[in-house]
Amino acid sequence: MATLPTEFDSKGFHFKQLQRSEKYALYERAKPDGSQNHFEVIVIQWRKAVTWPDGRVTKTHEGFPIPEDWGTLAWSFSAASHRDPYGSALKCYLNLCQDTQQTR
Repeated sequence: MATLPTEFDSKGFHFKQLQRSEKYALYERAKPDGSQNHFEVIVIQWRKAVTWPDGRVTKTHEGFPIPEDWGTLAWSFSAASHRDPYGSALKCYLNLCQDTQQTR
């Protein structure tokens, strides 16, 4: 199965994975010039293989939650919403990881 990339570009932003566990990831998101940095914590989603009508096949892979799941399976942390965006995002990520450890 293809795993989430550690770095990628999407919709005018550069994403860099800062932390990763089995179920969660913390990414930094920034404009290519380094501005508008913010952080995203996600619950990693597993997507099933799909054969499209034109015959293309997308193999099973990890992905980000869909936009409708933001606030439930993913969270954004920016200077507009948090005094310390990175610290807040890291705390969220670590809390999710800790909760997973406690439920095993």
